[in-house]
Amino acid sequence: MSFSIMVSMEDESDDNFDKQLAKLNDSVEFIGKNRSILNHIVRLQLKKEIRKLKSSITDSIMEELVNNYGKKLEMTDTLKLNFDQMSQKLSTFGQSLTTLGHNYKILSRNHRNLVDLVRNNIISNKQEQIKSNNLKKKSIETKPKDKLKLEFISDLENKYSVLFDGGILGVLRSLNEPTTIEVKTTTSSNFLIVENIPTDCQDLAKSQNQNGIYKITILKHNVSFDVLCEFEGDIGWTVLQDRHDGSVSFNQNWLLYKEGFGNLEKLGEFWLGLEKMYYLTNQYNYSLQIIMSDWKNEVYVAEYTKFKIDNEKNKFKLELGAYLKNVSSVGDSFGDGVMGGHNNMAFSTYDSDNDMRFYDNCAQIFKSGWWFNACFQSNLNGIYYTYSENGTKTEVSKHTRSNKLVKKDEHSQLRFLRNGIHWNSIDLNLSLKTTKLRIKRNNF
Repeated sequence: MSFSIMVSMEDESDDNFDKQLAKLNDSVEFIGKNRSILNHIVRLQLKKEIRKLKSSITDSIMEELVNNYGKKLEMTDTLKLNFDQMSQKLSTFGQSLTTLGHNYKILSRNHRNLVDLVRNNIISNKQEQIKSNNLKKKSIETKPKDKLKLEFISDLENKYSVLFDGGILGVLRSLNEPTTIEVKTTTSSNFLIVENIPTDCQDLAKSQNQNGIYKITILKHNVSFDVLCEFEGDIGWTVLQDRHDGSVSFNQNWLLYKEGFGNLEKLGEFWLGLEKMYYLTNQYNYSLQIIMSDWKNEVYVAEYTKFKIDNEKNKFKLELGAYLKNVSSVGDSFGDGVMGGHNNMAFSTYDSDNDMRFYDNCAQIFKSGWWFNACFQSNLNGIYYTYSENGTKTEVSKHTRSNKLVKKDEHSQLRFLRNGIHWNSIDLNLSLKTTKLRIKRNNF
């Protein structure tokens, strides 16, 4: 019986094993049949996990980027604040400069007024002396001024010595010292001409014969400035322009042509200034002499009976008199001219086009300021060129260029050949070596 039980148990175990084996086979068969599905499920799960991982990494990076951006934004705000503060300081500084400039103009005007006050007082006393003696022309010896006037000048020196350093007032004090001067009245003006207050180089010619820099005073406008005087016998020439070495560029703007530029004080190249020319030529009648030379050292002279400059409102318009053929050694290329001269022309610069060429700016093309028509018969303020023995044309302080241009259109070639210092009746293309404009008073 025991044996039969054991057999029965073994049979039952075999059945269980067979069942388990059958299930296993079924599972294997199921896996085999559904492998692609299972692989797909696994891939989907992996992708899901990868996306989670990516999202986590991206969030971390974005957070770091946002933090960095925030820091940089804070830095930008700080920089902007600093820039705004600097801009405010610059604006304040600019306003201070403007105020300082305005105050300087006021001080300068007060300075001129003080000088004029003392000068006019002195001249007035001299006039009274002449009237009391009923003389039109006489050499007189001035008397020392009374105590009150000397105290007045001393008081001015004490009050304004910081501004004037005694210079101007020292000159005024010297006017009160005993000296022999000549005073004369003229029918052409309402003021006296006093030798120790020269109004141009002609006044200085009576007592000077050394060429050089002198200060003159335009009584009509109450202004004083330095000029270069050249003396020939009893004639005093006032020089307006001088060019001889190319050390100064004459391609300047309107303001500089108005006020003047160059090295007058060192007897170098210079342009006196249109405003000074206006002051000068509107106090007396003047004639003009132009002296030029070429690179063969041939000298040319052109003279005109009248030279007068209008004010800035009228663009410093030029007024010339007759061309003096009998004393000139070159043809007229400045006056009325056959091809359109420069008489009655306004002055032009590259930033103020007042010429008669409606479609172009002559000053800009030919790189100078001048009384251009459309454009010129003469231009004495052009680029300064030198010439070598083989004819090579060199712009001073710049590069060398030959007159023989290659592969240039005719218009460009003409502009190149004509942007120097020119007087057409001497040569249309060759640039001059030296030029000088100077005036003398008529009927002195």
